[in-house]
Amino acid sequence: MLVFLFLLERLRRHLDNERALARTDPVTGIFNRRGFMEHLQYNIDLMARDGRPIALAYIDLDDFKQINDRRGHDAGDKVLQDVASSLVSSVRKTDIVGRLGGDEFALLITGADRIKAENCINKIRESFSIALGSDQCAITCSIGCVTCVSPVSSMDSVIRAADLLMYKVKSGGKNGVSFEDFMQ
Repeated sequence: MLVFLFLLERLRRHLDNERALARTDPVTGIFNRRGFMEHLQYNIDLMARDGRPIALAYIDLDDFKQINDRRGHDAGDKVLQDVASSLVSSVRKTDIVGRLGGDEFALLITGADRIKAENCINKIRESFSIALGSDQCAITCSIGCVTCVSPVSSMDSVIRAADLLMYKVKSGGKNGVSFEDFMQ
């Protein structure tokens, strides 16, 4: 019986480790797309139940491909790690940071109306300018941020809205941020 319990405990720990690995980005150590989306859906469900607002920021590094092309993928990975570290250190522990893929990141700011979201994003942009502007690979980012103060029908519609805002910033010259209240 003890051997069975021992093996069962090892199996449980192994499964917990695999679950964590499936939700963690291997380069940055923050949530990957899957992990981030799970947290986003959970917070959307909480918003529907409790009426607590959220803000979603979609962040894209401007001209990131040039870093990989000119300095190599190790330098690109270092930039991604610096971005992730900067994001995590700039937000509250209740906020969720994820790498959606490539050079795209997302930030879920819990309990945030537009003013709180703007303050948070401004703090992040200051942190980025320090972390990403200090050496010869200085890069900028484009951010689209939507605030949701009433329940939303789908997670995809919120992500799409933030993504479209981010592309609006990119098409307007990059290195900026655009805010919008999410309306269904």
